[in-house]
Amino acid sequence: MAIDTRGEAGAALLRKARLCARLAGLVAERNRLLAEAQRKHATEIQQLEGDVQALDGELRDWAEANRKEFGEGQTLKLDSGELKFRLGNRRLALLARWTWDKVLQAILLYGPATQWAEYIRKDPELDKAKLLRDTNDAAGQARLPAAALSKVGLRIDRAENFEAVCRPELLAPAGSQ
Repeated sequence: MAIDTRGEAGAALLRKARLCARLAGLVAERNRLLAEAQRKHATEIQQLEGDVQALDGELRDWAEANRKEFGEGQTLKLDSGELKFRLGNRRLALLARWTWDKVLQAILLYGPATQWAEYIRKDPELDKAKLLRDTNDAAGQARLPAAALSKVGLRIDRAENFEAVCRPELLAPAGSQ
């Protein structure tokens, strides 16, 4: 249904306010029930999580000590499930006493004409936050005026947003209308 008049807009906002009030009440009730359930079961859940974690450790210890049970495969099928060994994804790891900065410096020492040069990023990247800051000046003397931005294919944009703000707390309590 299209809104054609100011009166219809007011009625629509009132409907929205009533919906928002009902929604807020339901969300509050849901949150109360969730908090109650969390309090009720927190101790047992924590105990069960600890028990499961302890059993995982015991199962891993047993599996590592009994790799022959797995035969050629990485999986041992049991009546109630499976024990599995899986290799993770390949990743770079630092040697003892090395940091990523030390690795970078060591590679840079080889110079730009070596095989190591291709592993150093050189991609320039725009500092968009600085560009935006340098276009904003309350006195109208921005370091980067609109004309300068347009020379490099940029402009300042500001979207206009719309919001219908209702105040459900102003409604009469349910049943009093």
